[in-house]
Amino acid sequence: MRAFEDVQKGLQAEPGNLTLIMASGDINRSKGNFREALVAYERAAQVNPNSGDLYYLIAISHSNLGEISDQGAAAAEAIKKNTKFIGESYALLGEAMQRAKKYNEAIDAYLSSLTAKEDNYAVYRSLAEYLPQSEPFSGCDRYFAERSADFPERR
Repeated sequence: MRAFEDVQKGLQAEPGNLTLIMASGDINRSKGNFREALVAYERAAQVNPNSGDLYYLIAISHSNLGEISDQGAAAAEAIKKNTKFIGESYALLGEAMQRAKKYNEAIDAYLSSLTAKEDNYAVYRSLAEYLPQSEPFSGCDRYFAERSADFPERR
């Protein structure tokens, strides 16, 4: 609680301080105050509009709030701005596309997520849900066929 109070006091003195704005967002997010975290991250993005990592945090905040369309837009912006959380951002984009019933776009985003970060096991589950309903050669079947060689004991 003390850290949050210190951050708030610091922001009163220096309202444009990016470090303090980010700290406010991080503390709010850790406390489950996702709306307040989102406000802080969006404010930070105004100070540093080229940070892909900020847009990743904005996408997470929208996800936690159930704002799927905004989640997808922020994840796409994070990817465009080259976030270091590229695999995670593609996963958030895939989830947004999946919920919007844009299945082929979801599959593409999920496959891009796995290309960037192969150990994102939640993405494998999401892809497995759509593999039977995906169009032939959507990329899922090819992706898993290529990867099965990496795990011959699991075939």
